[in-house]
Amino acid sequence: MNYKALRFAYYSSYRVLHIRVELNKLLNKDIIVDSDYNEVIKQYQKQFYEVGFKYVDPLDKLNRIDYKQDIITPNIDLYIKLLKKGTDDYRSLNQNKTYDTSIYYNSKSKNYNIYNKIYFNRIEKMCQ
Repeated sequence: MNYKALRFAYYSSYRVLHIRVELNKLLNKDIIVDSDYNEVIKQYQKQFYEVGFKYVDPLDKLNRIDYKQDIITPNIDLYIKLLKKGTDDYRSLNQNKTYDTSIYYNSKSKNYNIYNKIYFNRIEKMCQ
């Protein structure tokens, strides 16, 4: 089930409800900073009520935080090259090179995805 900035996934075999909050959609802005914390909690609570859930402290049963970091740079090719030459920490990750314009490393606990977002946004708009 999806509702505005909330994405729900229920795993019946574990009796666990995962709730993913897309902060950019929740606050309707691209850049989220620490000072947005109170507004995040306020909007999260509001959308929770709208769905029909009784709001609880979002940190009560928190078991994972995922985050992203957007870096705007003209040097994407340099970053990809440097990452390929990286330390052993990166070399131990699995590399998935699906596209020429991106690089994706992952393990069970880490994901790194470097790509040209402007390029992908243009492609996405062309496909709509």
